[in-house]
Order: sequence, then C-alpha cells, then structure tokens
Amino acid sequence: NEVMEVDSHIISMHRYMRDVVLASNIDEINRAVGLVDKHEKDVLQHFNIIRGRFLGDLSQINSAQEAFVAWGAIRLEVIELTKNGQHTKAAAITTGKGAQHVALLNSSMAELIEFAHNKAAQFNAYSDDLHSNTRAIHLIIFIIIIAIAGVIAFHITKKVKGSQVKLFNMYSSMFNETFTGMVLHEIIKDETGKAVDFRFLDMNSKFEELTGQRSEDLCGRTVQEMIPDLAADLIAKYNQVVKTGKSLHFDSYSPQMQKYFKICVFRVQPNQFVSIYFDTTQHQQIEIELKQNESMFRGLLNAIDDSIILFSKEYKVFWANSAAGQLFGRDVEALLGMNGAQLWSSEFKSADQLVQDCFRSGSHGVVRVSTTTSNVLDV
Repeated sequence: NEVMEVDSHIISMHRYMRDVVLASNIDEINRAVGLVDKHEKDVLQHFNIIRGRFLGDLSQINSAQEAFVAWGAIRLEVIELTKNGQHTKAAAITTGKGAQHVALLNSSMAELIEFAHNKAAQFNAYSDDLHSNTRAIHLIIFIIIIAIAGVIAFHITKKVKGSQVKLFNMYSSMFNETFTGMVLHEIIKDETGKAVDFRFLDMNSKFEELTGQRSEDLCGRTVQEMIPDLAADLIAKYNQVVKTGKSLHFDSYSPQMQKYFKICVFRVQPNQFVSIYFDTTQHQQIEIELKQNESMFRGLLNAIDDSIILFSKEYKVFWANSAAGQLFGRDVEALLGMNGAQLWSSEFKSADQLVQDCFRSGSHGVVRVSTTTSNVLDV
C-alpha cells in the first residue's frame, strides 16, 4: 500500500509541475507549487513508513529516495525560471533533464512496486491456503460436533446417571485443547410458551479464553442480563434449533472483543442447546486487507494518465481505468464485457494476435493500431 501511495503522489507531483510551467500568472504558479509541496511531504512520510516495513534489500529504498530528493533541485530550478518569466528555459529543463530524472525515478519505483506485487502474490497464495485449511478444519470439527451430539443424545435416551452439565463437561474436555469455544444454554420461555431469553449453564475453558469471560461470572445468568439489547430474532433462531433439532451456523462480529466468530448451534435435549465458537478473526482480517490492497491498486491505476485495460482469457474487458474510457469515447461501464476486437478497427488484426500470444506464451510486444474512434495509439 505505501509503495503504491508513493507512486501515486509522484504522479500527482509530475502533473502539477507541468501546471507550473504552463501557468500564466504568479497565483497559478503558487497554487501549483503548493500542491507539489504537499505531495512531496506525503512522499517523504510514506518513505519513512516503507523503510520500517520493507522486507527486501533496503538499498532499493535508499536508491528510490535519493532519486526523489535529487529531483527536488530540478523542480526548484524550473519553478524559479517560471517565476522569472523564462518559460522556454523552464520547459526545456522539464522535457530534458527533468524528464530523464523522472524516468529514472519511475524505474526505481517500478522495481519497488514489482517487489510489492510479488509479495502480494505470495500473501494471496498464503491466504488461499489458509482459507482452504480453515474450511477443512471447520468441516472436520463440525463432523466431530455432530458425532458428539449423537453420543450425547444416545446417552440421554439411555438415561445415563448424572446431570446433563456433567455430561457436557465430559465431552467439552475434548475441545479444551483446540481453538473452539463451547457453551451449554437453556431456553427460557414466558407463560405463553414464547422463547424470551436463554441461560448460560456451562462452558469450556476455550470459550473463556476467546471471550475473556469467566465461567463463574456467566453460568446461571441469562443473556438478557448480560446483553439487554440482544436482538429478539436471535433468541427466536435458537428456539427453532431446540424446537426442530435442525442445527444452525452463522458468522458474527463482536465490537466489544473486536473479533469475528463462526458460530454453530445444535440441540442436545429439549430446551437445551450447545453453541460452538470458531475464532475466524485472522481469516477475516486477511480478507479485509486483500480488499484494501485491491482498492488501492485500482485507485493507483485510475490516477495514471495512460489507458489501462485488463482482459480475461476470453479476450473480454473485465476492468478499465478512467483514461481508457476517455480514449475510446465510452463510459468505463460500457467497456466492460466488450471483446478486444471491438476496440480497434477491423483491419488491425495484429493487436488481436498480440493479446492471444500474450495469453498463450507470456510474450509481450507493441503494435500501432487505429481505434474505432479514429485515435491512433500503441498497444
């Protein structure tokens, strides 16, 4: 994220430096210079963050930051020339050594972005593996839970001596060394038979660890005592489990604990049910980070002046930035789903072939085409 932020701010600085050269009065110059200075501060701040988090060779960071700092002297020269009315010299520097230095800077940033993308790919692969493993573990645990529920029901049917709480404790010990919290509840009904609350009867040590609640503080108390504004529909859902014997599972977030849970609920006997808590916080945080990375990446692409279009293997557009919409004279939404061949004139089959070669062999190249809107461009 930070590397992309730096690159985005540099792109903005380059754009505002062009505004400096093209400014027609001192107010326009000062406004553009102020925006350049603002983005410069942001870049330096992000460089400091990157330096503390970067997992690669720090010489890459040093090289990129040195190139950025050196660019400052060229910018100052352009600003001074522009303020003195020497626009021709300012423009010559901008298109000459200024452009060369920006190209060097872009090259340094491209290396950092490529490194970040590679790390992101590794992170995505890790996330996929974690997601697959988590689902497999959840499935295994759920099967075990169902088996235990069957054993409990069998023992209840056979009227095994001892209270249900003792029986619960015997089986919950199987879970004390895992990541699952287990709680035994009892439904409470009013005089009309409507479920209005449920009581905590017992819980295993993992539930205490997950929630920070102690068994002696909860057992015997009702959920309405603990959470007065608990949604009535949740009590109704738990009552349905007890009433029908059909298990329930859903995702939940606790703002107080700042944790995500997957909760499985099943009946153990009339008016009693067990809830199993899986802590899915790490997995949810990974998904949130992935979405943030995607949002940042899309924002960066939209800030670039060049047109960027992403094709699927079926040669259809599945994403395009704002500049692409302007180039092809369409809303970005209108480009989505279009076949690539629809974007340029029919005689330019070489562009189609280039894309197909890219998918087939990983090759790349450049071909000049004419669009259906009569623009000539390199693809």
